[in-house]
Amino acid sequence: MIRTMGDLSQHFSKKDFACKCGQCGEEQYRIHLGLVGALEAIGGRFRRPVKIVLGYLCEKEGSRVGKSIKSVHRQGRAAHIQMDNVEIPALFKMIKMLPEIRGIGLNFEEKYIHVDTRREDPAEWVKEGGREIALTDSLRSRHALT
Repeated sequence: MIRTMGDLSQHFSKKDFACKCGQCGEEQYRIHLGLVGALEAIGGRFRRPVKIVLGYLCEKEGSRVGKSIKSVHRQGRAAHIQMDNVEIPALFKMIKMLPEIRGIGLNFEEKYIHVDTRREDPAEWVKEGGREIALTDSLRSRHALT
């Protein structure tokens, strides 16, 4: 794993989670430290850096993409992640072992996994054709997640 010092943890900085809309600036971010800890565990397990594709969404960007104020991205409790040379099924299986991760969404088309530390009931889904579909046993088999 590449060793860089962040200002939130060993490998993550505030800018990793900042809104990427280009309008609000890198100072717009919120982050739940439990999520940062889980991401550190993921990177440590695979000995590879975790790339944050999407983290916090500011008010304007959240509204633009249809995320309510209660969205886990708007609360700083979610990130879309990627990891070079690690397939989504292997990453999914490892993430499932982390108790602080309560939401997992798989996007095979865009090659990322949504992870979150939501307060409500756990949820797992696959995003296909722009729709979020609950992760059923059939989908688990189709995507080699079992």
